[in-house]
Amino acid sequence: MCCSGLHRREFVGRTTAGMAGGVLGLASSSLAQGTITEWNPDAPYRSKGKPLKVQPILMYRIPARREATSWKSWGGIQTEQAVTEEARRITRELQSLAAQAAFSLEISPVVKVKSTAEASAVHRKDYDVLIVYPPTGSGELLKACFARRKDKNTIIFVRHRSG
Repeated sequence: MCCSGLHRREFVGRTTAGMAGGVLGLASSSLAQGTITEWNPDAPYRSKGKPLKVQPILMYRIPARREATSWKSWGGIQTEQAVTEEARRITRELQSLAAQAAFSLEISPVVKVKSTAEASAVHRKDYDVLIVYPPTGSGELLKACFARRKDKNTIIFVRHRSG
């Protein structure tokens, strides 16, 4: 093909879509309702999609004291109180992020996970994306926190600096 910029497959796709829209009356129904307005580049974007459902997971392990051996993890989460404080901080940060986002976010409460059974229970919830915060815990527990369905995603959040 020469220089027109429109390839054969693109031409067929566009004409088929245009014919389908005409047959289904899509163009005439929108004109009849009077919903066509001038485009204003200064107007804020409208979000037409459903909100993104985010499920945060705080993965952790509380160390148990053992004599004559190293028993503490080097992370900042060593007590149940520290877990609760971190969950509150995660909630505040995600609420701030949702307020600044250009699209709607539905943030679920933080789920605290310290066993693979608790991680499995999270996957029965309704979410689009998991955010896993793994300050302490095993690789097995981390894998159990990953989304199991292909249409769901997992983000692992690692703090650069504690506090």
